[in-house]
Amino acid sequence: MAAGLAAVGALCFALVRIALIDVPPADQPSASNVFVTLYEPPPGHLEAAINISDGQAWAALGADPTASHPERFKDGPAELVYRAQRPLYGWLIWGLSLGQRGGVAPALLALTCVSIGALAAGAVVLADRLGRNPTFAPFAVLMPGAMLSVVIVCPEALSVALALFGVAAWLGSRRARPLAVLLLTLAVLGRETLVLVPMTLAVHQFLLEPRDDRRSWRDVVDLAPLAVPALVYGAWVVSLRARHGVWPSDAASLERLATPFHGWAQALPRLELARTGSFVLAAVLLIAAFVRAPRSVASWIAAAFALSTIVMGENVLATESYRPLLAMYVFAFIAVLPRAAVLDAAPAGVGEASPSVPQ
Repeated sequence: MAAGLAAVGALCFALVRIALIDVPPADQPSASNVFVTLYEPPPGHLEAAINISDGQAWAALGADPTASHPERFKDGPAELVYRAQRPLYGWLIWGLSLGQRGGVAPALLALTCVSIGALAAGAVVLADRLGRNPTFAPFAVLMPGAMLSVVIVCPEALSVALALFGVAAWLGSRRARPLAVLLLTLAVLGRETLVLVPMTLAVHQFLLEPRDDRRSWRDVVDLAPLAVPALVYGAWVVSLRARHGVWPSDAASLERLATPFHGWAQALPRLELARTGSFVLAAVLLIAAFVRAPRSVASWIAAAFALSTIVMGENVLATESYRPLLAMYVFAFIAVLPRAAVLDAAPAGVGEASPSVPQ
């Protein structure tokens, strides 16, 4: 129910937003934010909305799921490879559009709204798995990055949703672990930074999962499947390098990665009210997560994303950082949720470290 309501709400919000977009005249030069030629000029309101930000990249990949047309990106192969390192959205958009170029824009809009519904559902499932009260979990869709993805027609909430389902599956029955690895792999193929989720999950499980004996190499082998998402992503990137001769990091037109803290030093003078507010919200959620649930895997994953900002570039931190950091907000939000009633009735200490209720 919550997932359906979230998806419908996202669709209504997106349609209103799209209707208010001005379609530039065909003879008007493209704006500086247009870096893909697919909708140049945009034929309608939806395409004009897609051209606002990264939606245009996913539309281009939806029309080219094999990442074979670098000429559609104004910066050529380097920008194509940077975007195509996240092939999941292009594959899904291509499938939803039945391979028809005219169906790409509606497919992108549909996938964006479905992603919001999936995010709400994933938050509920993981909250329940961690013994948190799932009643308020669907409000994860109100995190800044999720709202922005609807405004700019981007399906990136889907990757975080897949990560939520993946963590929940891993913490459940051992028979569900192959499914968990598949979900986490798809999440990483949607956004490479989500490799932090299986990595942090592995560290958390190794250090904090209750055991009767000492940690051993057997424990490492048991957690080895969590390396699969990184290996699959690496293989895909190598294949792009072999075909186009560049790595994703070669797209240097904007500073996306930087030496530690350099991005922060450059971005702080550029921060506006909304972006400053998003960082304040992040700090509040992270502090609350570690106060309420310091041993929770959700808190640890949120902290891993917060630490990743050390090497983020100025362009990321000073613009839409809450979109690539959506996982940080959502996992911290889940950790902050109150415990489920059954845990409230349990003796003190039960739940945080209980193997029947993984944290």
